[in-house]
Amino acid sequence: MLNSVWKAKAPQKAIMTAWRVLKNRIPTCDNLRKRQVPLCEEDTKCKECGMQEESAYHVFLACPKMEEAWNDLQKWLGTATVRPNSIESHFGTFAAFGKEKKVKNLLLAIWVCCIWLLWKKRNEKRFEYKEWDPKKLVMEVKIRMWSWNRIFGIVEDVSNLDSWCADKFVPRMM
Repeated sequence: MLNSVWKAKAPQKAIMTAWRVLKNRIPTCDNLRKRQVPLCEEDTKCKECGMQEESAYHVFLACPKMEEAWNDLQKWLGTATVRPNSIESHFGTFAAFGKEKKVKNLLLAIWVCCIWLLWKKRNEKRFEYKEWDPKKLVMEVKIRMWSWNRIFGIVEDVSNLDSWCADKFVPRMM
């Protein structure tokens, strides 16, 4: 199932980031420690919440700010899930929504897009000290997905950005 990430209709840099996240090969603090990269204790904490050591699971799913982003995204998609216990199960659950192939392709691309943007926001916060808002992130996912849809032709029934970004866009396609 993890190999299906390579089928995402998305830019290669986003797919590669998602693949690295799924394989836990992303340079989070816990992975850097496993590679014996010296880090001071304060640098290993999540820069968003400061509550836990930074791990892929925490960065992409468990941090309260990330949870808020996923919850807002799921509202747009008209879906609801409990937080899974791994990134792989989150991917599997997300990829299982929808019956039609075009819907599955869209959801796969949305997951890849969200993972890629979350990693970018994490890096901007850690290295450039930029704050970000989960609601704005979801809007950025919507805008990027509209753009990717125009490039990759994931679904054909979208006329403009306003209709794409409307609440509960995806269920109209299912």
